[in-house]
Amino acid sequence: MPEMDEMIDTAPGAETGLLRYPLILIDISVIPKGKFLGHPALRALLETLQRASEGKLVKEFDRITDYFKPIKNDPRAAGWLRSLARYAMSDAKIGTEQIAKAFSRILNEQETTKMVMTTAQELLLEGETRGIAKGEAKWKTEAGRGYVLAALQTKFKRVPKDIEQAILAMSDSLALESLHAQVIQSDTMDEFAAYLQ
Repeated sequence: MPEMDEMIDTAPGAETGLLRYPLILIDISVIPKGKFLGHPALRALLETLQRASEGKLVKEFDRITDYFKPIKNDPRAAGWLRSLARYAMSDAKIGTEQIAKAFSRILNEQETTKMVMTTAQELLLEGETRGIAKGEAKWKTEAGRGYVLAALQTKFKRVPKDIEQAILAMSDSLALESLHAQVIQSDTMDEFAAYLQ
């Protein structure tokens, strides 16, 4: 039976043996629908994952949400429901109307509306932030390629096609910054080409 230390890379210099206990893996796909045991939130989580992996979460979402009815007064229930809403919206692509309908059987109308709309807004903002970051990274990479090629053309007048293609294929902006510095340090195109390889 594998142990946790074998499954997780520890930080260099960290003490080993901290995670020395057996790792028990359970294939939840073989457990029949509705047969999970334990705390209602755990049962909801496991069934959510199981149904999502089968592509049936949209159809089963209302039933799974019902696990929260007996624990709706637990102060942690709102956080669990918010997590369920985030997963349902982002990964399972369940619409806000279906989530609001299911949650309205557990929370009052005001709490349901606030939770669903807040979660949807958070996901939208995170998506925009990721899109901006992705766009900035893409721009930085494209600019890096351009800087390297412009520096080579300025210094050596002509850039061989194979070197140009190698630079255009690069996607690591830090490597491109290093390459730009190498253009300045190289005395010949051959010296730069040797560094590039």
